[in-house]
Amino acid sequence: GNLVLCVTSNSVNLFTLLNGTYDTGGVWQEITNSGMLSGNNWLPLGIPYGVYNFKYTVSGFCNAIDESFVSITFNPIPMDPIVDVDSNYCSGDDIQFFTETIPNETYQWTGPNSFTATAQNLVFNDSTTILSGNYTVTANLNGCTSSTTKTILVKPIPQFTIEANCINNNFTISAIPSNGTFSSSDTFLWSGPDGFTSAVNPIQISNKPKGTYSVVITNIDGCSATKSVEVLSTLCTIPNGISPNGDGLNDSFDLSGFTGIRELKIFNRYGMVVYEQENYIDQWHGQQKNSDKLLPDGTYYYLINFENSEPKTGWVYLVREY
Repeated sequence: GNLVLCVTSNSVNLFTLLNGTYDTGGVWQEITNSGMLSGNNWLPLGIPYGVYNFKYTVSGFCNAIDESFVSITFNPIPMDPIVDVDSNYCSGDDIQFFTETIPNETYQWTGPNSFTATAQNLVFNDSTTILSGNYTVTANLNGCTSSTTKTILVKPIPQFTIEANCINNNFTISAIPSNGTFSSSDTFLWSGPDGFTSAVNPIQISNKPKGTYSVVITNIDGCSATKSVEVLSTLCTIPNGISPNGDGLNDSFDLSGFTGIRELKIFNRYGMVVYEQENYIDQWHGQQKNSDKLLPDGTYYYLINFENSEPKTGWVYLVREY
């Protein structure tokens, strides 16, 4: 039989390498020259690595001889794999395990959630917290193994949504935590058009420029998340007059600062509906319902129905400047 033996201080019983049935009354002889054979025990101590061969001879009646041969390959244990990986990550980070190359080595990885792999290096893109845990790589070189374990921790990032709406006549942008409340250790960094910044939550930006407003929230673990919202208007007052003359000023009944407008209706002084629009933003510029023809100058009355709040009513003056 043949045996691959890694570094050991224990002797090898050569009988364990024979196959089938055999007579134990024979004689073991080393064909090579380690000098470490004693009876049927071979002690690989203080000898060079390599292949060692042995012969077992049994003498029978009438000068009959039976021989068996065994071979032991004595190999060194490879050095423990050198693995480069950080210990701490935030969700969404890419995680890379780099293992130093040793020629002819093969690798076997194990990790959390029954993870296994045979690659030399590992890459986890867009990580999540379930990747946290111990990762062990076992290197195999010529049948001998060694291993290294690395522990990583993937920390959560803040989870939240952004809401932008008019609240009490102030255009307000709020970061809303997805679960529970924000921690007192969480920090906020808002940015927006014209160099706008703020470190509070929520922010009020009435009459500030429209555009993209972003917030970076960082938790106690130093993990951050960023979200943005496109603001079409920061006006939170309902216009009391429009002058649709194309000069870019008060050309329409602009309610783009409000969200969740289910329907707008415009009435004349006789209570007749002269204009209506679902999902209204700023579409009315004085035109009649189902027509591009402009209504006469005068005072009109509006009804604004919202998805999730009380209706608003009031008047608006339409004047066409020629």
